[in-house]
Amino acid sequence: MKRVLVFGTFDEIHPGHMAFFQEALNHGEYIIVVLAQDDTVLKLKNREPVLAFEERKKALEALTEVGEVIPGDLQLGVYTMVSEAKPDLIAFGYDQEDLKEDFERFAHNHQLNIPSVTLSPHNPDVYKSSLLN
Repeated sequence: MKRVLVFGTFDEIHPGHMAFFQEALNHGEYIIVVLAQDDTVLKLKNREPVLAFEERKKALEALTEVGEVIPGDLQLGVYTMVSEAKPDLIAFGYDQEDLKEDFERFAHNHQLNIPSVTLSPHNPDVYKSSLLN
């Protein structure tokens, strides 16, 4: 079974998120979500998430598309969850260029051979969390 790892905040699941998960499933059979912890969201987005970590986790776990939800690291750039999850592929959102570059640098420095893809946007002028919040 091919395991696809994705990263995100997933604050209030919307159709853009669902399209993201569907496209990720085109690359594998099992999705592992690395869910940003509340402190990380505050650090990266300069705001608290609308829903607390446990609420976001519960919403994701209720989706048939999602196989597993694991908390993201509180320290940025260490990617301990990647070695725990052992993904076959990492799928990044179209708006996660900085994260993808950072991970690819980390993977190169740590000799990790995990391929990655960037997923397509789904109506980003409508279904972007920052617009909906």
